[in-house]
Amino acid sequence: MPLPGAASPTGSRASWRAAKRSAGATASAEGRRASLARQARLVSAARVAGRGGMRFSDDQAEAYDRLAEVFADVGVDLARGSLALPGKGAGPRVLAVTGKAGSGKTALLAELVRALRAAGVQTVSGDWEGRRQRERRSLAVLAPTNKAASVLRNRGVPATTIHRILYTPVYAPEYEAIAEWLAEGGTRPAVEGLPGTALDRAAAFYAQVPSIPGALAAAGLRGSDFIKGW
Repeated sequence: MPLPGAASPTGSRASWRAAKRSAGATASAEGRRASLARQARLVSAARVAGRGGMRFSDDQAEAYDRLAEVFADVGVDLARGSLALPGKGAGPRVLAVTGKAGSGKTALLAELVRALRAAGVQTVSGDWEGRRQRERRSLAVLAPTNKAASVLRNRGVPATTIHRILYTPVYAPEYEAIAEWLAEGGTRPAVEGLPGTALDRAAAFYAQVPSIPGALAAAGLRGSDFIKGW
């Protein structure tokens, strides 16, 4: 006979089973919530990826959504394709995406850059730097070597090297106007000694390959003609 106030062995086992069932139910509920949250992230990423026709893996979708959250904090909404000025509390953030060779990092980067450009973010290259504008949002994709940058460019990513982004050429004023016209649109410039057909060739080249020096070379110019320094 149990002492007064003491729990019987049967009662202890019943309490233990009840506690176990409760813990299991809690874990199951948390698991369902985590699963639903993950599915929501995947659906969100899949919707965005659908614009470019790319099908994300689970890891790619999760990485994309994490990156999208970082961009949203600074006013770049990839889901809506819109831009806003960064909030007052927005500061520098670093986020690394790692993975083995062939895991889809480059494909993810290509889709991310496509979404950023669709939202209105302008790409900065080592070829030419336009006038700085407060409301302008820009992006630079940098690689340690030209070979690595070339691999990215072959996938449609406008990459350049760290060296070239640090040493951007300075253009002569008359050719700076051509660079602005090619990169930012606006009024077609008139340059003395350069016929309209040359500008047509430059525009046709730039439409295929967004390179200012390449476009000016297609117009029949040499680097020494339009670059006055670095």
